[in-house]
Amino acid sequence: MGSNRAHNEVIAKKAADAEQMLHSILFGEVEAEDIRDDQILAVALNGEFCGSCDACYEAEFMFRQIHGLKRGLDKRVAASALTDWKRATATDQAMYALRIAEPARFERTRVEPSGRLYYLDQNILSLAQRDASLHRALLHAKGSGEVRFVHSPSHLEEIAKIEAEQDRETHVEFLEALSDEVSLQPNDGSDSIVLFHEPLRITLKRVMATIDASKAIEQTKLLGPDVQRFEFPEYLEESGFNRSRLNQSTGIFDALTDQEFAKLVALSAPASTSKDYFKGRWMHSEVRSIVYSLHNAMDVMGYKCDKSERKLRSSIHDVEHLIYASSCSVFVTRDGNLRHRAREIFDFMGRSISVLDDKELLASIQ
Repeated sequence: MGSNRAHNEVIAKKAADAEQMLHSILFGEVEAEDIRDDQILAVALNGEFCGSCDACYEAEFMFRQIHGLKRGLDKRVAASALTDWKRATATDQAMYALRIAEPARFERTRVEPSGRLYYLDQNILSLAQRDASLHRALLHAKGSGEVRFVHSPSHLEEIAKIEAEQDRETHVEFLEALSDEVSLQPNDGSDSIVLFHEPLRITLKRVMATIDASKAIEQTKLLGPDVQRFEFPEYLEESGFNRSRLNQSTGIFDALTDQEFAKLVALSAPASTSKDYFKGRWMHSEVRSIVYSLHNAMDVMGYKCDKSERKLRSSIHDVEHLIYASSCSVFVTRDGNLRHRAREIFDFMGRSISVLDDKELLASIQ
């Protein structure tokens, strides 16, 4: 066991060094022909390749791309191969995590919608832990019967990542009280998103069992900048693209030609790349594909983007929140970029959903 771990650590380090070398070529920091053979040998496998572990597959792929570039492989081809590799690797890791997770346990019953459905982003729920007036206003509005606050598995994924047990418990207790343990969940039998009553801690246990899969999928959001640079150079500012004007625009998808739109959303492989397909869909599988496709297209265009790695990783939860919020009347978030993205996505899908910040939320429920 120890020798396997040592092998994996050594090869993983070499794979990381090779990837850094590959990036330096792709981003023009060095020319491929200027990479000396002794530099490659410094991180080469030197007979240590076992051919049966993920670290070795990763290292072998990186070296293959470097050698290809030294022999004239086009940078855009190599970059496309790299993003495809990263996306496939993350998906494989997620699928493996799901396979080894303990069997899911469900204790839920269907609930009929009543009142206006409010979907609060996790940052609003966190704010309510600190802001006593917001906390009181939410619970008072809930008691009126005119408003129903709902949660989703995505809220619980974010709560599950809170390391301090007491903080995590505080969030769980507040969400239990606010939602009356009513949540939006996929109903596989009807391919829809519907309301269920289920003890929140049962749902949380399911989420905890698949948290490694969620972490793996987060990696795919880090690919956006590389995809933009090599597959969509027309959206780079150095190519003359006016991102400031884009960020001040509305109706950004309608403004695209059919060809431009199809090229952007094709990255996410939706059932159709036609604009008409993206409108008026209600089946869960379709909504999921559409929201991911539009959100990923925004990443490539650079529309209302967050640049930090932490923000990029967490944006996978933004997508999930939008999927569930698409079945509600109101979506609330403090994140300005996410509000703009939500309005663009919901409007393009043909959804009449109010997108609010925390101050607008208070005004709407008081």
